[in-house]
Amino acid sequence: LETLDYVDPERVGIGGFCVGASLALVAAADPIISDRVGFVNAFGPFYDAEELLLQAVSGTVEYDGENTPWQPDPHTLRVLAAELIEHLDDPSDVRIMTHHYLERQTPAPDDLEALSAQGRIAARLLDGVRPREARTLYEMLPASFHDDLVAISPSTYVHELRASLLIMHDRHDEYVPAAESRRLMEATRDRDDVRYTEFIGFDHLLPDEDGVFTRLGQAFSLYRHMYSILRIAS
Repeated sequence: LETLDYVDPERVGIGGFCVGASLALVAAADPIISDRVGFVNAFGPFYDAEELLLQAVSGTVEYDGENTPWQPDPHTLRVLAAELIEHLDDPSDVRIMTHHYLERQTPAPDDLEALSAQGRIAARLLDGVRPREARTLYEMLPASFHDDLVAISPSTYVHELRASLLIMHDRHDEYVPAAESRRLMEATRDRDDVRYTEFIGFDHLLPDEDGVFTRLGQAFSLYRHMYSILRIAS
């Protein structure tokens, strides 16, 4: 984009949605380009992939000293399960758990009994546990899995971000809890170029039938956020 005649190289930015929003934040922090990214607009990102996993498997969002029940969308659980299964050491565990958790096929009792100790820990986590147990089981998972979640988390790179930040999230998002964007906002509280807008009435990334455009206040919030992007980018 910087090479195009009609582009101001000082106003090149990145936009992303959901997981793509988190990866956009990670990319913008890369030292190769961090000083050249003018802004990032992140809609529904996760801030910390480890926390997202723990919240999804426990059905609980821990934020600001409170635990709030959260029912994640099945797609979120499948994505996290796929990432976890990929890091299991035993090919038999991978086969059995792929069949059960990703292909949604009922496994034979003998298959579950055949899981290794590591596979049983992973299965127990994916079956759903209480928050404290979720953290204990998570610590017992392969180090490579921990490393990958850290590597894709904006929390790892937040202090290396130079771009202006515009953050959007649906308060009742079933894919990524809004608490993740709130954590991102809090981590950048000392900056004066961060805008956070939280909506009611989006179905994850799209307005629902009774959503944002039927509520004047929400529509105005969306307008103000989009206007902020246009002011930075044009």
